[in-house]
Amino acid sequence: MRLSQIFKWSTPYSRLYFQNTAELNTLSSSEDIALIDKADGFLSTSRISLLQKEIIRKDLIEMAREAEYRQDSLAAELGTNLNTFCNDIIQNSPRPALKEHLLTGLHHLFGFSLFFLGLNLILNGGILHPGYQFSLSDVIQAFILGVCTFCGDRFYRRLEQGQKKQYAVFALFPALLLVFLCDWITEILGLGSVFLPLDGWLLFLLVLAAFGALHLGYQLYWERELKRYPQGLFESDSPGERK
Repeated sequence: MRLSQIFKWSTPYSRLYFQNTAELNTLSSSEDIALIDKADGFLSTSRISLLQKEIIRKDLIEMAREAEYRQDSLAAELGTNLNTFCNDIIQNSPRPALKEHLLTGLHHLFGFSLFFLGLNLILNGGILHPGYQFSLSDVIQAFILGVCTFCGDRFYRRLEQGQKKQYAVFALFPALLLVFLCDWITEILGLGSVFLPLDGWLLFLLVLAAFGALHLGYQLYWERELKRYPQGLFESDSPGERK
């Protein structure tokens, strides 16, 4: 595996997720799209690998496309109701390793927290002051916002296509409310006046290093998982991209 694969942001799972989302939007039958969304939401709440879930979604999209060609529906193509279909898949799919859940959660948590810490440095002028220190309030807010952003992202991916547009529009208000609520609670507790003994830039670089290590492990895990599946899984990958 090449270094360019390790250090790029996307993973086999995320590439397949966005590829499937784009392909899903090209289907002409709204009923088939809704059925695939329901299956995806059902499988998202079960304990199967994220990559396996996206492979199933890819198969359903291909089945829907074949059904369209025959002027039929995906429901008829499945030959059974959706719950039975999904339950059969869950029972016959191996459960993901605990490290998949840990790596995914920690990777996103540290990534979002790093973003909010960096934003704090910029907005509060810390980027221009070498001796800038984060308060305990700043760190707690970054962590809470990281957790909430991660949970919001997971929830967003489980919504049906029509609901995603509404969620994206109305999620901004509670997000801003959460920011002010976190700030208000931490200030009441007096955490805004408690400063960490580390230089702000040093703390930021430590979190960045931890995120880099997690990202490396995250990429290596997904590249190893990819070897369990057919090489032609990603249409967008060039023949020489994987080793």
